[in-house]
Order: sequence, then C-alpha cells, then structure tokens
Amino acid sequence: FARPRATRAIELVLARPIKKPELFLHRYLGGLSALAISAAAASAALGLTSSLLLGLATGPSACGVIYGSLLASLAGFYSTLYLVATLTRRHFLWAAALIYAALYLMGPGLLLVASSGTWWALYLSPFTASFGALEAYLGAMPYVLLSRVSAADLAAAAATWAAAPAITSALIYLRIDEA
Repeated sequence: FARPRATRAIELVLARPIKKPELFLHRYLGGLSALAISAAAASAALGLTSSLLLGLATGPSACGVIYGSLLASLAGFYSTLYLVATLTRRHFLWAAALIYAALYLMGPGLLLVASSGTWWALYLSPFTASFGALEAYLGAMPYVLLSRVSAADLAAAAATWAAAPAITSALIYLRIDEA
C-alpha cells in the first residue's frame, strides 16, 4: 500500500466505491477468467499427451472443441459452487467438497441409468459436456452412450449449468445485502 498512498491513488479508489452488483460481477468474471486459462492449459496438455503417448491425431479443431467443452463444464461447476458460497457463508469448503464428490461420483451412476433408456439423467451433472466432447471428437473415451445424445442438447445443458446457478446466486446476493 505504500506506493498507492504516495501517489494518492488509494484516495481515488476509496472515493469511488464499487457497487454490490459490480463486485459480484467482477468476482464471478475473475473466477471464470482463471478457469479459461486453466482450461486452455489442460486442453493443450491433453492434446500433446494424446498425440505423444497414445498416437491419436488431435488437431487444433479437436483441441478447440475440448477447450470449449471443458470450459463449459468447469463454468457449470464453478457457478454451482458460487451458488453454494452465496448460500453457505461459513461452511463453504465442506459443502463444496461434498458437492464435488457427489457430482464426480455420480458420473458412472448416470451412465448406468442412461443405459436403461433414461437419457435425461446424463444432464444431471455439469461434467457431461466435457465427457461428450471427448467421446465425440477423440473417440478415446468409453462413453458410447454420449454419442447418442445430440451436441445441441449437450450445449444447452452446459449453458444451463453455467447460467442458472450464477443468476440465482446473483439474485440471492443482492437480496441478502439489501436486507
């Protein structure tokens, strides 16, 4: 804080406080930008690893699809955790760990339920979009059931997983702070 105080920049920041909706939006977008960087690194690493170790030909278009679907899945998971953080201010880490475990462990169960003909069960997890893209474009994942689900439905499910919790948490956050 020494440099901002010496240049009087801190007074400018304190004189123009940020509003609650702006704070919420900037925190959310900051988290999404960190996810975008992480998804880019993971997609590049997956493309390089699958080319070198498995001999799969993954071009830029496959890595782009993997990046988009991974980012969509992570955004849905991040939005869900953002909603949990809004609802549970004190016990966030425990709730987040339980939700992650439930969603992660639920994946094989959803595939079993879907194999019996209940296709909508595949949309009960934000990770379905990345599983679908990996299966469709790489052909390396054993999720044959996901190839029967349309890409438009996967995209709609991923968008819903990203948008619905974020909008709900924004409404709750703004309502809590008004009270």
